Amino acid sequence: MKIAKYGLRALFILMFAQGCNTLYNTKSINIEVLEPGKVKFPEGYSKIAMRYNNTNIAYNPVYSSCLINSDIQKDTTNLDSIASFIYYDYVLNTLREQDFLDTIYDLSASNYSHININDSLPPPADLIGDSLELNNENSSRISAYILSRYLRNNPAARKNTLEMKALDPEFGLYTANEISHIADSTHADLLLSFDHFLSLNTIFELNNRTQIEEVVSVNAFWTAYDLHEKKLLRCFIKSDTIDWVNFSAPGIDPFKLLPPRRDAVLNASDISGTRFAEYLSPHWLQVERFYYRSGHVELKQTDRLVSEGKWLDAAEAWKGQIDNPNKSIAAKCMFNLGVASEMSGDLDSALDWVVRSYHVFGEKNVLHAENCRLYIQVLAKRRVDAGLLDKYYFAE
Repeated sequence: MKIAKYGLRALFILMFAQGCNTLYNTKSINIEVLEPGKVKFPEGYSKIAMRYNNTNIAYNPVYSSCLINSDIQKDTTNLDSIASFIYYDYVLNTLREQDFLDTIYDLSASNYSHININDSLPPPADLIGDSLELNNENSSRISAYILSRYLRNNPAARKNTLEMKALDPEFGLYTANEISHIADSTHADLLLSFDHFLSLNTIFELNNRTQIEEVVSVNAFWTAYDLHEKKLLRCFIKSDTIDWVNFSAPGIDPFKLLPPRRDAVLNASDISGTRFAEYLSPHWLQVERFYYRSGHVELKQTDRLVSEGKWLDAAEAWKGQIDNPNKSIAAKCMFNLGVASEMSGDLDSALDWVVRSYHVFGEKNVLHAENCRLYIQVLAKRRVDAGLLDKYYFAE
């Protein structure tokens, strides 16, 4: 009995100590941060021409089906054609909404409904690995060859026509004259050409038919042309997988828990199009942060100030308590000043404040130490991203 009695007393003391530790009292907030794209454009290139150039626009029976468990369900509608326009529109409109490019020209769409592609190109002798930088010396021949391989592996439907289009070993689906005409008529810096689109749709059941999942794989091929140098820079092969998962119960048709094939493919296309635009260009992301709350008489108003977006006023209140003899209050205020500094865009100061907050207790307070470490990692990554934005996109 004595052991149980002392154990209960120790548990009570531990719970009381945790309740008194104000470093457990936090509040989450959502903020927007600027995330850089993954592509390095040539310096000063800010006018982009875009073209819907999808070679797989005609009805293609190879991909116009849905695999349900082990059965193939044919779809006689040309769903991929509709999905490709939705995908392209989302890329175009997302880039315009981000507003980091000076000008985006939407060129008249090409029409391959009655054209067969001769995708035969020999491999270039100097084939090298892919790079995110758009400045490879031999990028034209390499990218044109990658396009030919992609079209060979993902062929469009053959049309009953004698009209053929051969790939150019230097320009892919374009010719030197066509690229020159686009450059002269638009005065754009780059051409982004959307050259191929296909989607794959599968539905399968798991765990004795209690779980059902629908998957749409969206695959797109783009080529980028330097309109100053009038050359093919590189290609982008982008694939996205979007899935829906649900759980069934006796008496419920599991297939009614998933979106119809048409809705799933079209919805996946707009998601994938948005993602590709964010891959190309800086974009705003909503992320979660937290700050420490306090019952201290001079800090009670900071909750209201934060909710009203008055971070500078809240920061003044926190700054007045960084030398408080109560270490918990001092540590909280330093951490919160890190959040306020991030909100104002001063990432160096944000890192400095969080590091100072960590050193108030070091590893003696495990929870606070972990909070600081995680936030330091986030801020360090953001500082690297800010350097990329400055270098590649000249962001202020």
